[in-house]
Amino acid sequence: MLRLIWTADDGERLRTMPYANFLQTHYWKVIRRYILHTQHGCAVCARQNIPIHVHHKTYMHHGEEHIYPEDLVALCATCHAKFHDKFPRYEMTTDQNS
Repeated sequence: MLRLIWTADDGERLRTMPYANFLQTHYWKVIRRYILHTQHGCAVCARQNIPIHVHHKTYMHHGEEHIYPEDLVALCATCHAKFHDKFPRYEMTTDQNS
């Protein structure tokens, strides 16, 4: 279980700060370490032993990630980019002639 000393004021402060600043907070670093410890490798492609990002499925619980860790998912850089449309999507196709 994830436990942090946290108040409602902390949540409000975290929700309203610029996201780049949020990612530098001790709070986020603890949350990120927890997710990386409990989710091994990329949740989409299952690759391990590569850099893994922690992605918010939604931002509904931004600042309350310790209460809603299920709103976070571990992803490799390639799969994370696909969630943000920063990488071309591709279709898996089967060549029926081979």
